[in-house]
Order: sequence, then C-alpha cells, then structure tokens
Amino acid sequence: PTLPPAVDPLPPLLGTPLEFGGVQYRILQKSLDWHGALGLCESVNGSLAAVRDPRQHAYLILLLSTLRKPAWIGLHNDG
Repeated sequence: PTLPPAVDPLPPLLGTPLEFGGVQYRILQKSLDWHGALGLCESVNGSLAAVRDPRQHAYLILLLSTLRKPAWIGLHNDG
C-alpha cells in the first residue's frame, strides 16, 4: 500500500504530535532499550507504535526512513 501524496510524515519539530488513521504518534529521540522506551511511553499515558494494517505499516516505514535512526515498536517476544 502507498500513502496519499498529501500525507506529510514529519512534524515541524520532533516530539510534535502526528496523526494518521486516527492514531497519534510522537517521535522522541532518546537512546533507550525496548523496556525503557515502553516505560517512557507509558509514563505519558501512551504506548509504543503497533502496526495494525498495511497503510499504517507503510506510514511508519516512510516516517522512520526519513529519520535514519533505529526505532522501537510495540511488538515483542517474551520467550
């Protein structure tokens, strides 16, 4: 899936809320492990991004590819 051309993936400033598909995202540049990133998100009543459909996946790939930095999402394996 591709995004409509009107979708601008980057906010004016990192940390500024982004909305796509009824979901709000914030990009925070901090060097944290997965548990630290999850804890930070939960401390502000949020969660790590979860990929729920192909359009959201395409959006997150586009968004994160512009940053060229690693990022955490909510997927995990407990065992």
